[in-house]
Formats: sequence, structure tokens, C-alpha cells
Amino acid sequence: MPAKSLELKHTIQLIRELDAEIEEIEKEINSIMDEIHSPITTLPGIGTRMGAMILAEIGDFSKFDSPDKILAYAGMSPSTYQSGQLTNCYSHMEK
Repeated sequence: MPAKSLELKHTIQLIRELDAEIEEIEKEINSIMDEIHSPITTLPGIGTRMGAMILAEIGDFSKFDSPDKILAYAGMSPSTYQSGQLTNCYSHMEK
């Protein structure tokens, strides 16, 4: 089946090209993270890739007054529903 063989060859070539691009991007991310010397990667469970994603999303941490505001911005601050005498005992995340 020559058509399937040709399709498979092109698919393999595309995968190799994408792998090369991913490797190039990861090298650039590592280079940028090395330049900025962010302490975020010293947190347990936060590697270079995750640290870069957090920094890209949050930006400058100094624009937040407190850690609670960063958590609220990220949607990770638990919220509580209260209405008069009723208080929801099952908190949920904001986002």
C-alpha cells in the first residue's frame, strides 16, 4: 500500500520536526530561567517548566500586596458562602 507508506513517512517526519522544535523551545526556556534566577524553582514540586509557566502567567509578584492576593488571582483561594445565618461548610475553589 504505497499511499499508506507515504503517509506514514510524512507523519514520522512531522513528529521528528515537532520534537526538534520542542527541544529548541525547552532549551530557550531553560536559558531564560537561568538568566532571571527566580527562587520559584526552589519550591518542592516546581521545576523549570512549571516555574516558567507560573512566571509567565503571574508576571511580577511585586504587584500583589500579599500571598493571599496571588492565590485569589490564580483562583486557588477557597471561598465561603454566607447568607444571614446560613454558612456553607463545604468550601470550594473560586475558579
